[in-house]
Formats: sequence, C-alpha cells, structure tokens
Amino acid sequence: MISFFNFIAVPLGWLMSVLYDMIGNYGLTLIVFTVLIKLAMLPMAISQQKNMVKTAQISKKSQELQKKYGKNRQKLNEEMSKLYERENYNPMSSCLPLLLQFPILFGLIGVVYGPLTHILHFDGETAASAAALAGSILDQAGISYRDYTGEINALKAISIDSQAFVAQFGQSVADAIAEFDFSFLGMFLGDTPNFKQPGILWSIPVLSALSSALASWQSAKQSKATAANSAAANSANSTLLMMPVMSAYMSFVVPAGVGLYWLINNFITVIQTFVLGIVLNPAEMIRKNEEQAAAEREAARQARIEAKKARGQAITEADLTGDFDEDDEDEPAKEDRFAGMSQKEINRIKLAEARKRDAERYGEEYIEVTDEDLK
Repeated sequence: MISFFNFIAVPLGWLMSVLYDMIGNYGLTLIVFTVLIKLAMLPMAISQQKNMVKTAQISKKSQELQKKYGKNRQKLNEEMSKLYERENYNPMSSCLPLLLQFPILFGLIGVVYGPLTHILHFDGETAASAAALAGSILDQAGISYRDYTGEINALKAISIDSQAFVAQFGQSVADAIAEFDFSFLGMFLGDTPNFKQPGILWSIPVLSALSSALASWQSAKQSKATAANSAAANSANSTLLMMPVMSAYMSFVVPAGVGLYWLINNFITVIQTFVLGIVLNPAEMIRKNEEQAAAEREAARQARIEAKKARGQAITEADLTGDFDEDDEDEPAKEDRFAGMSQKEINRIKLAEARKRDAERYGEEYIEVTDEDLK
C-alpha cells in the first residue's frame, strides 16, 4: 500500500526536506507541513461548507420527488438528475476533501518510514545498505526492531556504533545520519506506541482520539442543524463514534510521526470548523436562502395575479394562497388551450393527463382514453 502511494511520497518528501532544512527539528517540521497542507486544502473546505447548505436544500426537494415518484424508480432517477443539473449540485463533491486526506496520509507514511530517502536524499542503494547495517548493530546490541523500519533503525543504530557507519559510508554520510533530529518533546518519532507498554508515546494516540472526537462532534452538530432527514443525523452520530476509534487505532500501528501529523490535522480541523461555522454558518445560510426563495415565490404569485387581472380572468384560491405547482405551465395558458373545445374533449384531455401522471408516478403502463371512459 505504501509503495503504491510512492508517487505522492516523493513530492511530500521534498517539501518536508525543505522545511526540515529551515527548521532543523522533525517534529516542528511535521507541524508546519500539516499547516501548509491544510491551507492548501482550505478552498475545498470552504466549498464543502457551502455544499452542506445546498445538500440540505436538495434533500428537501429530493424527498418531495420520492413521495411523488417513489414507485417509479426510472422516473425518480430522471427527475433527480434534472434536479441536480438544475441546482448545479454534485452529491460527491462533499467527499472530495476526505478522499484527498487518505492519499496524503499514505504518502506521508512513506516519508516517515524513509527519512534517509526522502529527507536526506540518499540514493536507494545507500539507504538500503544503511538499513541493513543498522539491523546488524541492533542485533548485536540485543535491541528489538521491525524490519520494515530499516531507515528509522539507522537513526537509532548510529548512536550505538557510529564508527561502523563511518567505515562503510564515510564521515559525511555518517554525520548526516547522526545529526538528523527525529525527536519532538522528548519522543523519538520513529517509534510506534506500544499498546501493552504505557509511556510518553501514548500521549499521541490519546490526544489523536480526543481531537478527533471534538472534530467529529463539531461535524455532527452542523449536520444535525442542516439535516433534512433522520438518516443524515444518524450518519453524523456514526461518524462521531467511528473517527476517534480509528484515530487511536491508527496512532498505535504507525510511527509516532504519522500520529503527530494526524493529531495536528485534527486540531487544525477543529479551529477551521469553528471559524467557518461563524463566517459561513450553515443554518443561517439556509434561513437566508429560504427567505430569498419565499420572496421569489411571492413575487411570482403577485405577477401571476396581475397577469390574470390584465386578461380579465378570475383569481382562484390557489392564486391567493400560492398553492400551485411551480413546474406546471401558467394557469392562463391552460385555460386558453381549452378555448373552443367541447366539455367531452376537455374531459378526455384531463383524464389522459391524469393517467400519464399516474403511469409516471407508479411505473404503470399508460392506457389510452376511450369513449367508454367518458360515459
């Protein structure tokens, strides 16, 4: 999986390398790196916040379509597609920021596992040889290690036998490895927290879970405020439970450097969500949009009444209450089309239209109106 995301690890590694050269501490570098990644993704977060409002409004309209065409799936899908096109809405757009987080996360895992390759820019042969040498030194010292953390092992082994690195790679390579600061607040960020052995590294999984719980709570609170149905609220509740557990588990199975990235990412998300909740408050935006839509409907109702008055036509109760289908053609046009027809012809047309509506709604076969039906 990590090698699959190597194409992402390479550019992320170069960015981390530049930042490390400026800062000189891996932990602080990770924090600045995370801030920059979140800033780069801020436009998508803003778009997601706005999309949350549109999702709530679309949900109300889609529920109306489901009531109308619930028994005719083909017609319902056609009408839903028209609704999305008319509203310029993509139901998958809100998932994009979340989907992008995982390639970045897996790419960063590759960077953390390969400090010699991605930060110090050793060639593949030198990095692999340093990892092999580190394994033999740790074996002799009786120190356990994981084979897949070879480059991280080199950062540990050089403090045990630096002369072995000098002899094999030269002084400059040995110095680069020895001077590499892979620590933060007394923690070696290449170590993986051990669930069975409490220690200072436990602070990262615990804080990751807490920050994730806070971020999930914020998200659930917004979702409940804008949810048009109980399913959306239930989904928010599920996320509230799932994300903290996932954050804690992930921080116990990867090096602490990855957990630190996820912790900082959660912390910034909390701040970002709070600020966007003030600047782009979903509930307030929905209220304003509904007020604007109501004003537009009222203007359309008044225009409809004025048009009827100009034509000398009767004002109906539906005109006064606004209780008419906005998708229907204008009522005067309906009345005009029946001009000069007999009552039987009018009844035939109305019955045919009713049958067509029922056929579309329930997915039934349309049956032509006959004279027998009009008796």
